[in-house]
Amino acid sequence: MRATAAILEECALISEEAYTEVLWPQLNVKRMEVDGTLNLDEPSSPQTFITTASDRTVYMYQRLIEIAVNAVLRPKEYFCWGLSYEIPLHYGLIDKSTMLDQRYSNNVSEDSFARENLSIWTGNSDDAWLDSRRLNKHRSLLKCERKATITSNAPNAFYIIGCDVGRYSANTAIMVIKVLPNAQRFSKKVVYTEVINGANYITEQAPRLKKLI
Repeated sequence: MRATAAILEECALISEEAYTEVLWPQLNVKRMEVDGTLNLDEPSSPQTFITTASDRTVYMYQRLIEIAVNAVLRPKEYFCWGLSYEIPLHYGLIDKSTMLDQRYSNNVSEDSFARENLSIWTGNSDDAWLDSRRLNKHRSLLKCERKATITSNAPNAFYIIGCDVGRYSANTAIMVIKVLPNAQRFSKKVVYTEVINGANYITEQAPRLKKLI
């Protein structure tokens, strides 16, 4: 470990205290050669952090943000990168059908797929006003409508489709709301939601939205 002066860190296996109080102090002293001299050309105490995406509440997310910022401010000293499943899929390292099975499996949540295969950190930080896990529980639909359904009990019902567009790397969220007019007010309920990740806005997202309409 001292020969390579590298720290391989998995966010689920190490805490902030373990790193700052146990591992990091071991790198304070520069590595000496066999004859006791210092190699001035060798980088001093280099560190390598390797992790998969997880919840934003863990220490490694804060470390990732810190390294990403330093990579912009001090590019000669810091480097940060990540990738999703598209790269190994393009080069034939993983099977497309297997990825599609995971993507559409009822046992794999959107957040889980985002973390494990898209390198997207999910959840909220400790300083967030809203608890994302609690909020997601209320986003589940007990019954959804995949096509317009107007019944005799509500002949004047109509639908509103809302879309929060992510044009580049962000997710695009689509929500279908059913409005039921009555004598006193308009009652409304969400009947369908859909999230599109990483798709081209012109060639994929817009046609999908038109199809829903």
